[in-house]
Amino acid sequence: MRNTIVQKAKPWIVLLVLTFMAGIHAIGQTSIFVSPRGNDRYAGTSPQTAVKTIIQALRLSREIRRSENNPVSIYLLQGTYFIQETIDLTAADSFLNILPYKGAKVILSGGKRLQGKWVKTGAQRWQQNPSQSFTQLFEEGRRLTVARYPNHAFWNPSAVDLQQH
Repeated sequence: MRNTIVQKAKPWIVLLVLTFMAGIHAIGQTSIFVSPRGNDRYAGTSPQTAVKTIIQALRLSREIRRSENNPVSIYLLQGTYFIQETIDLTAADSFLNILPYKGAKVILSGGKRLQGKWVKTGAQRWQQNPSQSFTQLFEEGRRLTVARYPNHAFWNPSAVDLQQH
């Protein structure tokens, strides 16, 4: 009879121990939230007070790790993050997790948004005079063909007269 009670209690004991351990882990972990619509002056302690950049979240993470030795998770809310500078991770970033928040679709992009006004010049043709140069153009994740002249290879070896050189 006693053996039967122990066998029935084992799953409950395991569940209780796992719940306790998960609670300890949750207490000892700090979360920082990042959103493309956030503000780097915010605390980043909730999705409503998310910081804007991953770089700022890393700064906050390092400050927290200096005062506490707990793991830190940086949660990225849904959206596209335009990375303007290199993200350097060092030994100070040990026990750091950077992950999407609740399965959010997150895009890290090294690109820049074109600023300025687009003018429609044909049925499927738009034009803009950008202030910066670029070699690739994307719209909603789809790579577009950049207009160029001439409309073929940049350098045509057959057009060079090697006899003159």
